[in-house]
Amino acid sequence: GRTATQNVMVHVLETSLRLLHPFMPFITEEIWQQLPVEGKSIMISPFPTYAASRQDADAENTLRIVMDIIVGVRNIRGEMNLSPALLLDLLVKTNDLKKEAAINQHSLYIKELGKIGRLTVGKDVTKPPVSASSVLDGMDIIIPLEGVMNFADEKSRVEKELKKIEKDIIFLDNKLSNQEFVKNAPPDIIEKDEQKKQALVEKQTRLFAHLRTIDQALNIKSLQQ
Repeated sequence: GRTATQNVMVHVLETSLRLLHPFMPFITEEIWQQLPVEGKSIMISPFPTYAASRQDADAENTLRIVMDIIVGVRNIRGEMNLSPALLLDLLVKTNDLKKEAAINQHSLYIKELGKIGRLTVGKDVTKPPVSASSVLDGMDIIIPLEGVMNFADEKSRVEKELKKIEKDIIFLDNKLSNQEFVKNAPPDIIEKDEQKKQALVEKQTRLFAHLRTIDQALNIKSLQQ
């Protein structure tokens, strides 16, 4: 017979297929026919209905914690320009024992989906001098950066990108302050340029924060030498 976990997986897949069937009838039927379920066809199977008794608030909260950490790690990768394939260490500082237990219980998912090598969690976690961090709900997630990037090269790259962004923002500022352009351009073109400028300003802010982290790391390395 199947294990309890296998039964749950089959149930979730089979129910999902019934939900999806009206939109993807052929592929859902094909997959459904391969499952160990009763019935002749998914077409005549009852459509899933909501059951309040199956709600699990604890499971939802636990999954939210795991998802928040994985998203936080991916955001730090993006901000620090770290390769998605690079294996990182992760520190999670939290005083919440429930959160700590949930993280430890589901550490495999965090490691696999976040590309994490070593995971440390607890209230006694200390932030290394050279690291990137993000504050979540009752948790600080920290990625040590020592040994995972060339800070001098990264500083040069970020400074070049900031110069380009600054030029692009100036160009859009001049364009949007040109009364003739604003008067004659279609509203959707003006809105698109304003959105471009806002996106550039947000990226500029993130890069400035990234540059501060790099400068801090370079200063620390200089003092250590």
